[in-house]
This record gives sequence, structure tokens and C-alpha cells, in this order.
Amino acid sequence: MTTEAHSLEGLHRQLACGLENDAVFLYWHHRLQYFNYLTTDDQDAYHGELKLVRKQLRGGSITSVTSGTSITVGSKVLHTMNVTMANQMCYPNMLLQERGLFDDADHTPYFFTSETSRDNAVSYITRQ
Repeated sequence: MTTEAHSLEGLHRQLACGLENDAVFLYWHHRLQYFNYLTTDDQDAYHGELKLVRKQLRGGSITSVTSGTSITVGSKVLHTMNVTMANQMCYPNMLLQERGLFDDADHTPYFFTSETSRDNAVSYITRQ
């Protein structure tokens, strides 16, 4: 059994670090236990990640992908894509949502600096 220990401040620092490095897409990596990020220079990796989420949604290891609420880190608004993974909780998301709802741990956050990019990603991933 492993124990996770996260703080809201630590999670905000991870996101702020990505944003300082021109991140446009940030997502929680469960195995590594931190936020990975991609910049506009990482187009191949970005499209690869979206294709992977789409494939996992069709395969059933991801059970839903939806647009979520926005959060603010520093002065930057991040637009959330909620990814629900079968048998995977994400307590960092519960902290980041700051609502105290355990239901928020059902979703793994994928953050976009552009609402349009988030909406396009959700549409691409969920398109039949």
C-alpha cells in the first residue's frame, strides 16, 4: 500500500512551474505523481496524448471525458478537461478544485491554457 501526500501549495507550484516554462497543456501523471506539461513546441506529444486518451476511452480504461471547471493559478486561468479513469482516484484534483468534495477525486485533471483548445480536445476525444 502506498500513501499519497499532496498539498495545495505544492500542486500550485508544479502548475506554476509549467506555466513559467510556457506550458499550454498540463496533466496529472499518476505513476510519476506530478504534473507533466507540454508547450506549443510539443505538438506531436500533444496529439499523441489526446489520441491515447481517445483510445483508452474507447477501450474502457477511461470511462468519461468532459469539460470541467476552470481554476486560477497565479494570474493564469486553466480550463479543465475531466478524465475519469476506471479504478483510479486523483486526490490532487480534489485539492485543486478547493470544494472539499471527494467526488472531485473521481477525475484526473487535464488543464489547458485555452478554453477553445480544451473544448476541441473534448470534442475530438468523445467524437464517435
